[in-house]
Amino acid sequence: MKTALIIQSWAGATEAVKRHWPFYKRSGFELFGVGRTNTRCEWPEPIPTKDIGIDSYINGDNLPRRLVDTFRWFVEDPIFQSFTHACVIEYDLIFLREPPVIPAVGAHRAGPNIPPMRSNSFYHCPWFADREHAKQFVAKGDELLVKGDFELGNPDFMFGLIWQELGVPVEHLDGTFSRNSLDLEPDRKLARILIREGQIWACHGVKTADQLSEILS
Repeated sequence: MKTALIIQSWAGATEAVKRHWPFYKRSGFELFGVGRTNTRCEWPEPIPTKDIGIDSYINGDNLPRRLVDTFRWFVEDPIFQSFTHACVIEYDLIFLREPPVIPAVGAHRAGPNIPPMRSNSFYHCPWFADREHAKQFVAKGDELLVKGDFELGNPDFMFGLIWQELGVPVEHLDGTFSRNSLDLEPDRKLARILIREGQIWACHGVKTADQLSEILS
C-alpha cells in the first residue's frame, strides 16, 4: 500500500503552505501539489505539481471539476503508477501523525443534506480513494458534470454525490477534526483539547499562523 498526498493550494495560500509543510510530511505520504491555471502557486520544496482549475471559490462547476480532475491526474499520470491510494487535501489541513487506517473510500463527514443539494451528506478533506474507486469517481464525476449536476459548485457535496450515485459508502475518518475555518474561539479550544489528548491525527480549517499556534499550544 502506497499513498500519494495531493495538496490543493492557491496563490494566497503560499505562507500557509510553508507553515504546514512539516505537518503534511507527518502523514507519511509522498507529496504532490495542485495549483491554479491562472495564478502562481509556490511550494517550499520541489515536488511534482499540476495546475487544475482557475483561482476562484464557488464559481459554477470550477471546484467540483477541480476535485474530479485532481483524481483524474492520479489515475492517468504515470508518475502515480506505483501508488495504490490518493489522499486529496486542501492547503488548510494539517496532519498530527500518520493515519491509523487507509480506507478504500473515506473522508470527514461534516454534515447531512442541506437543500437544494442532492447529496445525503457532505464531506471535508482528507478525501481518500484507492485506485479502482478513484477511476469510478472520475467517470461518474464526468457524467454528472456533463449533465450540469455539480451541487451548486460545492466540492464537499460533490464528493458525497458522486459516491452516492455510485452506491459506494464513504467511511467517516475517526480521528479527524474539521471546520471551514478555525476563526471561532470555541472551535480552536476544542481542536486544542483533541490534539493535546491525542484524539485526532488530522485537523482541517487552519487558515492563519495564530490559529496554528493556538491549537498546538
